[in-house]
Amino acid sequence: MIDYSGKIITPGLVDTHVHYPQITMISEYGEQLIGWLNTYTFPTEIKYSNHAYASQEASVFLDQLVKNGTTTALAFATRSPVSVDAFFEQALKRNMRMISGWRWPPDGVLNCSVSHIGSPCCPKVSEISFGHAL
Repeated sequence: MIDYSGKIITPGLVDTHVHYPQITMISEYGEQLIGWLNTYTFPTEIKYSNHAYASQEASVFLDQLVKNGTTTALAFATRSPVSVDAFFEQALKRNMRMISGWRWPPDGVLNCSVSHIGSPCCPKVSEISFGHAL
């Protein structure tokens, strides 16, 4: 028998809106949202098209969730399907229940938007991973 006196026991927490690529931007200089996105978020997210980088950052992110009691999350990734795949690979290693997928950046960011489906940057939506639910 384990004595849990003085402890609080709760089920795992669920985070319904979190951005895993922003783990490295926590505590960046605060400014207006659009400026912050353009200065920090979008340039950082470009790195997540590299599987090794995305996997490393997903590992750090998921470890922080567990450390803080979160066992399930709806976690936004980047526009790169690689970032989603790396995220789920790391979640599976931890047996965590996650919901995620890629997202479109605003028009003009990374030269791709919903209006570009069928263009060389987005050949077919069906070829891009929309995400997985475990």
